[in-house]
Amino acid sequence: MKRLIIVSLAIALFSISAMAQTEKFIEKFAGNANITYVNISEAMMGLMSQESLEGMTVNSSLNVGDIMSGLKRLCVLTTENPSTIEEMQKEVHKAIKKDHVSLMQVRDQEDKVDFYGIITKTELKDILMIVQEPGEMTIIYFKGSFDKDIIKQLSQQNE
Repeated sequence: MKRLIIVSLAIALFSISAMAQTEKFIEKFAGNANITYVNISEAMMGLMSQESLEGMTVNSSLNVGDIMSGLKRLCVLTTENPSTIEEMQKEVHKAIKKDHVSLMQVRDQEDKVDFYGIITKTELKDILMIVQEPGEMTIIYFKGSFDKDIIKQLSQQNE
């Protein structure tokens, strides 16, 4: 029993530490004058309750409310400043190196899109989308927990 408690505590602390790294990265760049920053807070997300999204579906089978219910915060950082792009590239890879796994990569000529997230047994957490185009970089942070079954259904919709 003690071992189970210790392992559970270690996993919880690891998850908190992982989320803290991403949050630190976002906050570091949020005040940068070379970056356009958009933050949709948990309070605003709460206004888009499951009831207000009831009936809205993705491809007539997935309820948008089910997808949105796990989303707690949405942040967007974007810049066209070359030195800021370079700094963001270094820092975002430090933030995701220990805890996030690569989920998907998209390449189209010179454009790159990378998706990273934290995976547990039952859910996907804290997704980072990193978009790099010539002369521009955008990072979108989806803070929250997303049920793996919903993610699986979404990915099957696009097959």
